[in-house]
Amino acid sequence: MSRVPVPTALLHADPTETTINTAYLSEHLRLDVASAPGAVFEKLDGDADIDVVIVDARTTDTADCKQVLGRIADRGVATLLISGADPGLEILTFGADAHLPAPDDPAAVVNTVERLRERDAAEDTVDAARNATRAVGGSSVSLGPLYRRESGVFYGLWFLAAATYGFGDIVSTLLAVVTAPGIVESNPVVAAVLANYGIPGFLAVKFAILIVLVGISVGGARDDDQFTYYWPPVVATLLGTGLTGWNLWLLYGS
Repeated sequence: MSRVPVPTALLHADPTETTINTAYLSEHLRLDVASAPGAVFEKLDGDADIDVVIVDARTTDTADCKQVLGRIADRGVATLLISGADPGLEILTFGADAHLPAPDDPAAVVNTVERLRERDAAEDTVDAARNATRAVGGSSVSLGPLYRRESGVFYGLWFLAAATYGFGDIVSTLLAVVTAPGIVESNPVVAAVLANYGIPGFLAVKFAILIVLVGISVGGARDDDQFTYYWPPVVATLLGTGLTGWNLWLLYGS
């Protein structure tokens, strides 16, 4: 029976400030430490066997965390983000593969690293089989889903979609219909939802539509279908911008 190799992890943290029990980690992992972003990428370039990069956001600058996680996502190396007990929303959007809020038990860190290594091994097996099948059919080799290879684009597009179709259209619609006298909802579907289910029903419908569109986009990313990956957030953004502008025009003209 072959022995499973010990996972290799690279910790990005200030060794003088981190509260992670690095001695315990070193007993269960092949552990290396890099305090500066440049050192992280030097070590990644020098060791192709690193399974997981652990980023301690409590001891590193927020901009450094974002830079490290963003660039590592393009390399296909798994990332574990360790934050304070009450992390800011910005940190949680950096796209780490796993997140632990201020773990007191270093065993939780080791277990998460092991799960990430096992997950990546399983994904590599699936990708190898898929690529072999595509090679027989003359298709191009997959490099992983688009939302991982282009995480910044993915989150940026859906931020715009949520800001326009989600927040902008919802707020301007409610202001126009609820607070402005003489303005009625021209969309019969929205008017029926507002009449029968009120504002909660309207919000539920908008949220459900966004979830469906995100699902379509993620499915396209997994199939490496760029059209299906891009059109949902682009259409949602354009539609949301148009609807928000129309509602604001009605408000100022009322």
